[in-house]
Amino acid sequence: MNRVESPRLKRQGIIDLRGRRHSDSLADPGSMPWTGSAAGCTERARCQIQRTAVAAALLLSFMIGSSSGQVLDAPPSIAAALTVKLAAFYKNIDAGGDVTVYVMGSPQVAAELEKGIGTAIGTSKLARVSSGDKVPGQKPSILFVGNQVNLDEAIAYSRAQKILTMTSLPDLVDRGVTLGIGVGNDGKPKVILNLESTIKENITWNPAIMKIARTVR
Repeated sequence: MNRVESPRLKRQGIIDLRGRRHSDSLADPGSMPWTGSAAGCTERARCQIQRTAVAAALLLSFMIGSSSGQVLDAPPSIAAALTVKLAAFYKNIDAGGDVTVYVMGSPQVAAELEKGIGTAIGTSKLARVSSGDKVPGQKPSILFVGNQVNLDEAIAYSRAQKILTMTSLPDLVDRGVTLGIGVGNDGKPKVILNLESTIKENITWNPAIMKIARTVR
């Protein structure tokens, strides 16, 4: 997996809210558009979400550490916990209301996620978890891909419906899933973000996610 910087992302405003190189923004915390005062925000709630996401990114960076080296599949408990935490960086989901997750091909991850129903995700909350072996009949907020059996079908569905795909199988990120959760040789969780899939699923991230994710094309 190679780290990439995509001019296309910069043009579309997927990563950086002000069109700057995200590496420049991260190098200068004072220039981060999401760390301004409440007076500088158009909406107090949005400002609170941004500050919360930055705080979460800083906390996760200590938990996750470096994303270099081999990344193994994440166990269901870690996959479920980080699915909820990372969903807070997904700006499309911050409108409030209920968040639903459909787990495709992993009843173990679904069972772990169900334990978190009611957990806050930004200004929203995890309201429902469902699962099955095929793509869902009703559009969820997040499609969690638990195996590769129907991967092509899952990716085609997510891109048509413009919803976020996540997985606990890091190898699937190279094959089109947007956000992967794994475990490194150091035993710490790792996060991998596919930038091209981000565009195809029409996902807008809080820039703070770049502090914790390794990016691939």
